[in-house]
Amino acid sequence: MLDLDPRVLTHRSAAVCAWARLRRQVPGPPGSRHRSLALRPSGWHAEGELPRPFDALVAQVVQRRDRALADAIAVPPVGRWLLYEPEQQLACGTLEFVTHGLFNGHNVPAWDLWAAATILDAEPVLISYVPEWLVPAVDEGVQSSAEECVRWLA
Repeated sequence: MLDLDPRVLTHRSAAVCAWARLRRQVPGPPGSRHRSLALRPSGWHAEGELPRPFDALVAQVVQRRDRALADAIAVPPVGRWLLYEPEQQLACGTLEFVTHGLFNGHNVPAWDLWAAATILDAEPVLISYVPEWLVPAVDEGVQSSAEECVRWLA
């Protein structure tokens, strides 16, 4: 999987913030704003469970976002890191409801926020970056997760 180099994560968090700022003006609920067609990973049904392995899907999102932002002015990242453990999710749909679609029915975070994929305790995990203005909505989901498949990284 991906090497979690701090410089790479700093770049990716800045890219997520820059993209999310652009998408912030799009009408509609947060879930539709942050599941843009431009970054949608190929070969995955957005309402379904995240397939294993998913590092190639994350790489698609990162590459598409980087290409789209090639000429954009760098935005200092302000937000929080979110960890999603797909092996822990129960597909209850609660997070999708309380966050207005920032998570899908399988508790997968919106792909516009994806930053990395790695292995933690022998299980695949997805790391997303949540810009500051989305933190309260995502935190509602984190607090509502009975199975604790999403959590904030320190």
